[in-house]
Amino acid sequence: MLTEIQEQALEAIKADPNGHLRLGLREMIWAEFGPRATPDTYLSVPHRQRIELAVAGVRHVLPLWEQRYPDSDIPTVALSAIDAITHGEIGDASDTFDELWEAVMHLALERPFPEVAVGFAAVQALSTAMYDQFFDADDLDADREDGDDPESFDSAYYASVAAAHGQLSDPQSSSELRLNFWTWWLTEALEAANR
Repeated sequence: MLTEIQEQALEAIKADPNGHLRLGLREMIWAEFGPRATPDTYLSVPHRQRIELAVAGVRHVLPLWEQRYPDSDIPTVALSAIDAITHGEIGDASDTFDELWEAVMHLALERPFPEVAVGFAAVQALSTAMYDQFFDADDLDADREDGDDPESFDSAYYASVAAAHGQLSDPQSSSELRLNFWTWWLTEALEAANR
């Protein structure tokens, strides 16, 4: 089933003039791993697979951050916290999440380059480790578009913004680079998380 959704998603991004993978298709992929984590199934195999997929996206665009913001370790701190969560070393990272979100928001206002999206991707990957991805398996819709609330964008969305050097609405962003990112995400990253 995942292969069918994967193929559907690959066709969709090739047909999209912006090379973008809609939220609805990302939700279908997350759902295909298995049910969302509950307090009783926290860090279940499906949850860990979704964490791995989020982390892969961050690592893929991390060099962009390191080049633009060499003096900031926001993504590294987020990735370390994720590692600590998945190894059972910490149970609650909400303070770290709040501090990192505030730091990346401040940086976005102070030095608003597209690469700041890597920081948001890392912090949202931490959210995935803490709470899992937000999707309703009973309400999946391949045509669902991304909203406009920055706090609701998932880690992969932010990683795609960084890879494309801008949001979908930004005429300076690259549709080709966005397509390349989502193609990689739907093939290499997805297959690695699905092992």
